[in-house]
Amino acid sequence: MRHLLLSTFLIILCAQTVPTNGCIDGERRALISLKRHIFDPANRLSSWKGRNCCKWQGVECHNITGRVVKLNLRSPNNFDSALFGEISPSLLQLRDLMYLDLSSNDFHTSLPSFLGSLKNLQYLNLSHTYLTGAIPQHLGNLSNLEYLDLGYMNPYTVYADSLNWLMHLKSLKYLDMSLVDINDGSNWLDAVNKLPSLEQLLLCGSGITIRSNSLPHINFTSLKVLDLSFNNALNTLPLWLWNLTKLTHLDLSYCSFKGSIPHELSNLRSLNTVLLEDNNFTDVVPVGVWTLPVLTKLDLSNNLFEGVISEIELSYMKKLKELDLSANNLTVRVPKEWTPTFNLLVIKLGSCRLSREFPSWIKGFTELTYLDLSNNEISDKVPSWFWNTFRNLQNLDLSNNQIQGRLPVSLEFMALSYLNLSFNQFEGPLAPLPESLGTLDLANNFFSGSIQIPNPLLNIHTLRLSNNSIVGTIPVSICKSQNLFLLDLANNNISGEVPSCLGRSQIIRILDLGSNNLSGHIPDSLCDTELTRVIRMSNNHFDGTFPSFLKQCRTLVILDLKQNNFKGRLPDWIGESLNNVTILNLSNNMFSGPIPTQLGQLQYLQVLDLSHNNLSGSIPSLANFSNLSPELYYEKEVMSYEMSGMYMYYMVLVTKSEELQFSKTSLLVKSIDLSANNFVGEIPEFFGNLFKLQNLNLSGNHFIGKIPNNLGNMKSLESLDLSINDLFGKIPQALSKLTFLSYLNMSYNNFSGKIPTGSQLQTLNNPTVYIGNPYLCGPPLPIACFSNSTYTHHSDNENEGGLLSVEWLWLYIGLLLGFVIGFWAVCGSLLLNRSWRYVYFGMTDNLLGRFNITVALFLAKLFRKK
Repeated sequence: MRHLLLSTFLIILCAQTVPTNGCIDGERRALISLKRHIFDPANRLSSWKGRNCCKWQGVECHNITGRVVKLNLRSPNNFDSALFGEISPSLLQLRDLMYLDLSSNDFHTSLPSFLGSLKNLQYLNLSHTYLTGAIPQHLGNLSNLEYLDLGYMNPYTVYADSLNWLMHLKSLKYLDMSLVDINDGSNWLDAVNKLPSLEQLLLCGSGITIRSNSLPHINFTSLKVLDLSFNNALNTLPLWLWNLTKLTHLDLSYCSFKGSIPHELSNLRSLNTVLLEDNNFTDVVPVGVWTLPVLTKLDLSNNLFEGVISEIELSYMKKLKELDLSANNLTVRVPKEWTPTFNLLVIKLGSCRLSREFPSWIKGFTELTYLDLSNNEISDKVPSWFWNTFRNLQNLDLSNNQIQGRLPVSLEFMALSYLNLSFNQFEGPLAPLPESLGTLDLANNFFSGSIQIPNPLLNIHTLRLSNNSIVGTIPVSICKSQNLFLLDLANNNISGEVPSCLGRSQIIRILDLGSNNLSGHIPDSLCDTELTRVIRMSNNHFDGTFPSFLKQCRTLVILDLKQNNFKGRLPDWIGESLNNVTILNLSNNMFSGPIPTQLGQLQYLQVLDLSHNNLSGSIPSLANFSNLSPELYYEKEVMSYEMSGMYMYYMVLVTKSEELQFSKTSLLVKSIDLSANNFVGEIPEFFGNLFKLQNLNLSGNHFIGKIPNNLGNMKSLESLDLSINDLFGKIPQALSKLTFLSYLNMSYNNFSGKIPTGSQLQTLNNPTVYIGNPYLCGPPLPIACFSNSTYTHHSDNENEGGLLSVEWLWLYIGLLLGFVIGFWAVCGSLLLNRSWRYVYFGMTDNLLGRFNITVALFLAKLFRKK
């Protein structure tokens, strides 16, 4: 009876504490306050109205108390659905909150320190929220916390001065601090070692230092997932690693580990994923790796592993699904007739020295979704069975081989999203493509025919057909590919005009149509999205004035309009609207008039080529070139495309008297070429302040005056061409300070005096460097230097001003005396002795007569033959 009364009392008490509307009024007001501080463009919080907050989207309440215990505002993987604004401290009113997920939103505010006061929190996820600043030490007060995700909030703008606060989170099972800058990166292990319940630790790119030493006692032996990728390893793999026997996932990629993999790795029998990509392991792959019993994914790519991998090693791995051995010193040698007893889904064997025959043994892996056989010198044809066997293949990379033959009549039946056949010897027309395709790279082959896209490739984002023999026009249907951001059709025979719709509905970042037969005007739609990084239209037949739509291309990094038929003046707005341009090449056109003074505002410009135009006037100040070290995100984005092989910008510059092609490092070259124009005036002194400039070409203009002495301050200069101008005076001795100078051309000017010497100038001993300057003297010219002084001191160093040494003076006096004495010895004898005169002149007449007769006979024969 007593128990019944007690139960009844508790039910009545609970009923009195639960609000009739199912929501605590104070907590409802707190959520409304939170909503007021948030901008919700997708109207995700439209259900946040009415009295019962427990029914609002993302809100969960306790079944008995009615208090909010869970708040999930995680944004879907769609930027348009992200919440903006700030996190209101009204969250402190939710005293029983145990679960808080604000991930994948866009708050762009400092990390709120009050989160450490939500002491009942068990789950906190702030990943991908663009929060900034220091991680609050108060998070150490969350003693009930089991899950903490602070990863990828705002790369390298979130930091932790110390990890001492972690030691108090004894219940923590999951910790992700990827891309959080841990300032005290050397003591991270001490903090982690105080977390006995930890099962997953992710510190990717956190700036920690991984030491090879052991620990006296390991407390975090419950760890199952360890990700320390993209950090700094001092030496070999850490010894404490081999005590983590429950480990299932190990990611130590991109850490610069050295040495070999010890045999203790085979003791970690629970491992199903081993990722050691991009380190410096300098030995054979240990046998223990192949015998891990439950291993499903192995990535050893981009290391220095050696030796031979055969079907014997592969046969051990009965459960393996993904294998990547690319970019090592390995040789994969498997007989053609081998039939595997397991089924791989992913095979990456790039640069693994496969045989020249196409590896027929892969036919046994019928469920392949990813195949990479790139860079293996395969010179065979793709077997006919290949395209039918691997219809489920999603990623195929056969690039950088010597594979021959044609594509099948159609590829539409395949599930391909990535196809890279570049740098091979494929020929014939392009085959119809699957609609699922996202990346198509057929560059550097012998494909011919026209581009035919009957069905819009709605998913295509990267399309490279450069360096083939493709003809016809650019199809208008390409405009329907709304995800297209990289289009490279360079070095073909494509003609006609560029479709006016191109770029209007797309997010094109890189457009390369160089070296074709295109004509007309460049469409105005290319910069509609203001995301374009590269526009290359060089070596075509485009005409008109400088395209006005480029004024909208504010994110442009590379603009190459070289060798077209553009004319007119360069607009003043170049220096204002294109202020992110790094490479500007307008050479070999018909631009005229002066260079706009605003061009000097391009503070990130590294390559300026205006050569072979009709530009005139004086050179405006380009003093901003002294920076020459842009750190723009846009530049790094273009370089990332280059390094990944998705795109390669080939830049041809005239330097060192020849055309040189730059690739991959094109955004690292620093050059100014203003040659073959009509510029006048003196060479501006600001050039001397361009300390990082490597190439300066001012040849073929009408510059006058002397060379500025401060050109000797251009410490990085490798090539200097001042030829074919009207420069005069002495060549300054200061040029001898240019220690990297390997090419110099001073020809066809009016320089005078002695050619300066110096450590680097001594190596430029070709006389053609100074040809066409009749008043220059001294080595390497054969003309010796004279002066009014007849007695000078001779030494190993050249005398300043070209003074004549005593030895040379006596040589010339001796030659003069010898001529005088010889002349009068002959002529004086003839004057004094009559008989000698008769004999001498008689002999002369006789010889002349014989010569005349011979010539007359020869001419007579010649006329008779005619």
